[in-house]
Amino acid sequence: MKGNVVVLIVAIVAGVLTYGGLVGGEALLMGDTEPTADEAFVQETTTHLDRSGRPTAVGEVSNRYDGPITNVTVTVQFLRDGDVIEERTGRTLIETIPSGEVVPFNVHMREAAEIDEVETSVSYDRGGEVVSGLEVTEQRVLRQSQDQIDVSATITNRGDSPRELTDVVATFYDENGAAIGARSTRPGRQIQPGESVTVGISFRTLGDVPSYAREFASFRVAIAGEEVE
Repeated sequence: MKGNVVVLIVAIVAGVLTYGGLVGGEALLMGDTEPTADEAFVQETTTHLDRSGRPTAVGEVSNRYDGPITNVTVTVQFLRDGDVIEERTGRTLIETIPSGEVVPFNVHMREAAEIDEVETSVSYDRGGEVVSGLEVTEQRVLRQSQDQIDVSATITNRGDSPRELTDVVATFYDENGAAIGARSTRPGRQIQPGESVTVGISFRTLGDVPSYAREFASFRVAIAGEEVE
């Protein structure tokens, strides 16, 4: 079954988001919605500058359906004084989102620009395969500084057959629970029943752009896997 649901979020920046011209280096953009059961929506969108000075929208798609959704894409309109400067579309960092779960996205502008507002919408298909058995059994902060956070996650195969760990995604939050960054890796590791693997992920911003890592308060790990034939 397919569903094309579009949820609009408008976020206004207090000031103008520019490379090197923003007080504090970054601005927090928050989108407010009134979500109900049986829908998927974008939540807690923030915006910062990446290492090239490009405005970047970071947020999460929450799935409140009673089954998975897949082919999830997020479209972001970057605006200045009410005019759309650029529209960009990207996928969530895991393709299929199980029921009751959230998965982050990162959407960048093509080049550095000034913005003061973003609008986001999400589209998806109902359905998709979710492979059970893999579980995050431990997650730890290994190192923390003003510009970088190093974390690890231990994933255990609780099932009775081998699984391949295809995706590990860490979402980083500030003290208000807003997503301030997301990083992913594709281990391609096969895990036997009862065995575990540990994966490391780093959150940092390079160059002259101040990092949201200094606002870090917590993180969450999402995973995806495949059956091994």
